[in-house]
Amino acid sequence: MEPSWKKIFSKLSLVDDVNSSKEPPARKRVDVPISRPIQYEPSSPQFASPTSPRLVQNNEGAIYRHDTIVEQQTQIQKLREEKQLVMRQKSTISEQFLGAQILATHHEERIRNLNWQLEEEKEKLVSMTSTCNAKSQEISTMSNSVKILNEQNQRLQSRVAGLEKMLAAASHSNGKDLQSIYDCHSQLEATHADLRSKFTAEREIRQKLEKCSEASKSEAVHSRAAISKLEKEMANVDLIRPQDLRSLLVLRAWETMSKADVQDEEADSNEDFKSRWVPVGLQQRNLDEICSLSEIQELAIKLPKGPAYDPFYNQLSLFRCTVCCKSKFLMAMRSPASKEKSSRWLNEYLGDSKYFTCCWDQVCKDCFRAKLLESLASEWWSRLGSLQWLSCPRPSCVGALDIRCEADFQICLERDLGIIGNDFVKMYVKACAFRDILKSLDPRPSGDALEISAEVTKCLIDAGVMYSPFDNRFDVALVDETGCIPDFNPGTIYNAIMDRKPSPIPLFMKFFKRQQTSKECMACSKSMFEIDYGGVDAWKATCDDFQGSWQWNILIFPTKESQNCDHDFDICRACTAEHIRNTLVSCGPSACENLKCPQCNRKLTHQEILKLADTDTVAKYEKFLLQSFLSKEENFRWCLNPTCQNGELYSSEAPGDKIYCGECNFKMCFKHQVPWHKGQTCAQYDSERDPSFAKSHEWVKSNTKNCPNRSCRANIQKGEYCFHMTCSICSHEFCWECLADWDEIRVYGRGRHKEGCFFQTSEVGPMGLRGENIEQALRSIE
Repeated sequence: MEPSWKKIFSKLSLVDDVNSSKEPPARKRVDVPISRPIQYEPSSPQFASPTSPRLVQNNEGAIYRHDTIVEQQTQIQKLREEKQLVMRQKSTISEQFLGAQILATHHEERIRNLNWQLEEEKEKLVSMTSTCNAKSQEISTMSNSVKILNEQNQRLQSRVAGLEKMLAAASHSNGKDLQSIYDCHSQLEATHADLRSKFTAEREIRQKLEKCSEASKSEAVHSRAAISKLEKEMANVDLIRPQDLRSLLVLRAWETMSKADVQDEEADSNEDFKSRWVPVGLQQRNLDEICSLSEIQELAIKLPKGPAYDPFYNQLSLFRCTVCCKSKFLMAMRSPASKEKSSRWLNEYLGDSKYFTCCWDQVCKDCFRAKLLESLASEWWSRLGSLQWLSCPRPSCVGALDIRCEADFQICLERDLGIIGNDFVKMYVKACAFRDILKSLDPRPSGDALEISAEVTKCLIDAGVMYSPFDNRFDVALVDETGCIPDFNPGTIYNAIMDRKPSPIPLFMKFFKRQQTSKECMACSKSMFEIDYGGVDAWKATCDDFQGSWQWNILIFPTKESQNCDHDFDICRACTAEHIRNTLVSCGPSACENLKCPQCNRKLTHQEILKLADTDTVAKYEKFLLQSFLSKEENFRWCLNPTCQNGELYSSEAPGDKIYCGECNFKMCFKHQVPWHKGQTCAQYDSERDPSFAKSHEWVKSNTKNCPNRSCRANIQKGEYCFHMTCSICSHEFCWECLADWDEIRVYGRGRHKEGCFFQTSEVGPMGLRGENIEQALRSIE
């Protein structure tokens, strides 16, 4: 039996010949038979008298045909309307069929995925089954082994039981003899062990003595060979040709010492000549220059031999420098002052200097000069409490040079060392400036911290991250408004906190290398040049021996190590720290769980906050965390002073009615959680507030709503602002009308408003209206 809509469709097709398209069919013309025009002829029977029977019959037939045509047209119109309705139903059915096909396709795809997962689970089951079978075989094998071992154990136990019975029988008969034998055996074993240990110790001592004897023999052989070699060299010393001026002077001094038995009268006869003669045309820099035979002969002429010249050579003394371990000349000046200058070139020691008084006769001039300049560049970190910070060049000496100011350093260079060095004087001035700013720190860095700071600075300079503090690019070359060149400014100091080193460690920020291009902060709009640290991995490798939070806090912008966000960091660390501080100050302890990145709104973790915030903010944050944790306790009370954000956990043993805030000393009632009702006990306060308490409670109930956050549930009053609400206690965001979560509304739109909410169907959002309720907000718009 065909459905009724198919019959109607077939009728419409027969009547109007409509095609199968979805568009409504176009109307077609229906030819209705109409009689031809009637010509009036008096003689015609058609125009006979109306009462003519034939004429009446003809008129009735025409009227009947006309009524039939009208009915057919009305029926056709109804059929057309029914057909349009059927077409609309057909279109709806087609859409539903298409949706069903899509849903079927989705289900087929899901069935395929489930079949694929089923196959995977079957494969896993097969593998697990094989594994279980293998384990079962292993268990069966182990069970067999356990059975065999149990059998062997039983046999051994039975054997042990038999031996114990035999031993019990034997001990019963000869118990005393057996015990004495055991005691003697124990004594013999102890004696044997003692003798064995003594023998081992004596053997080790003997081996050591044999090794020492062999070493002594070999040393004796080498010593005999060296002595024989030296004897041969001493025997042929007259045949040795000096190679330089130093060896020639040593040879002359040695020859003079070998003639110590010269008669005094011969020396007295040449006393006038001795007092006058000194070698001329020689310089200290020629002492170690290798000379040819002809040059040595020329030097020998300038340094003649003979009793008349011996007093000069007798003034020469060779001392070994304790720094370079080389033998250097020390000239004993016994001549008149006018002649001392001519032979001063030969004195390789500084002499009794005002600035070097402790070890001047043990350190040569060259070593003193090198050590002084080295100390100038490296030792300004030490001895902050003393003006004498340049140490003695001798390694084992703990004294210091008596150089206290710029003038002393310049005089020591020019007068004692013969150096005209303005650059070294500038370095000394800079070093004094560094020391002054280090001494001004409060608290002053310890000696260990300064030593580590010197190591860190050297490491950063070697890695190319920092310039030398004495680099000339930091010198002030411009004259100020007073006409003078300003003093050198060392810049600011950053106190670095390290994990495994004494802290804080002072670092000079001025000397860090900066990147060539600046980067603008999105928050403060400042263009800043970041430290050129070469990337996160390279920076971690550079600071591997000095790890700590300082290596990330010293940078201007955050990195992946301090903030785990996916975006580029376009907000500087200072603005990020200020954002965290302002959030904590404005929202109080409730903000601890809602601190977010100012750039991407991602919630920051505890470790990220510790790395990004400053010290005071971190202390406040940890205090708020503790208070938030304690606020869940029954005896915890928040301070009710509007200007105080403190909270305390009071003793569970009858804290009393009146309590005080430990931060601001504000008085409160522990029972009623209100400011202290002065002059009234808690009972009096209850009796007086009863009449108005119900009204107040009713007002709170009708004019406030509970925060939808289940862990908060605080009472919230709507003001005259928009309908997007934020709880001041927990910072939860929601719609005032339906209490829907604002995070879902922000992502999915107004469809997330609850059923019956005005904003679910309105084009105006909750932030587009202002008022205490919807009616007032709509009236304000009108």
